[in-house]
Amino acid sequence: DSDADEVRVQGFAGWKAGMTHVLMRDLNPGSPSAGAEVRKAVTVVEVPPMRVLAVRGYKMTPYGKQTVGEVWADTEKLADVIPALPRRLPERKEHDAEAHLDKLRESNLTEVRLIVSSQPDKISAVGSKTPEIMEMGMTGGDNAAQLEWASEKLGDELTIEDVFTQGSDIDVVGVTKGYGNQGVVRRFGVKLLSHKNSKRRRQIGNMGDFGTGYVRKTIRQAGQVGYHNRTELNKRILRISNPGESDITPAG
Repeated sequence: DSDADEVRVQGFAGWKAGMTHVLMRDLNPGSPSAGAEVRKAVTVVEVPPMRVLAVRGYKMTPYGKQTVGEVWADTEKLADVIPALPRRLPERKEHDAEAHLDKLRESNLTEVRLIVSSQPDKISAVGSKTPEIMEMGMTGGDNAAQLEWASEKLGDELTIEDVFTQGSDIDVVGVTKGYGNQGVVRRFGVKLLSHKNSKRRRQIGNMGDFGTGYVRKTIRQAGQVGYHNRTELNKRILRISNPGESDITPAG
């Protein structure tokens, strides 16, 4: 954001709902289709509002960042909104939010983060009823401003408009489609052995030399395919819309 003093959250959770395509003008001057209208594939992501559960402060120590403390919202009231939430959180005794907040204010914090939760009842792309709890970083302003902003948001909803703007470029972190345990041909695309091979065709020629007393980790073998964490850089948000909106005003 151009305003560096504005406090913002650095991430948001979404669920892939499908894909479609758009007609857009290619503004890249070095592209062969520069200035022309081209068709591009786009991904539709469902981003229902999230709920702010807590704010967490970190301090720097000789061993790296360590947690100073946390300020939690009233989870009993949040249980009315997210019924499955108590099952995901540990039981705690009386939590004096103001005392914990004062402790964070008096500490020399290095970083302030939010603990947020999804709201399964508002997600239609996935049938899970279990809320996803995650930690989000913050940017803009100093640590004191971030702490005050976060304390005001405790228990409230956080929407995609609070985090990202239409037309901005973002990095997407997700999990790829899982295919389970697969053989070496499917996993690495190795060539099939000759049909005259004595045992199997869908295997590698050898496992390494005789001198080494183990199989090197670089030897291609069967294993997990898919369901990996992957990051894609510089994805543009073309449009942020709500169900029922009919106006089409894409960005860029």
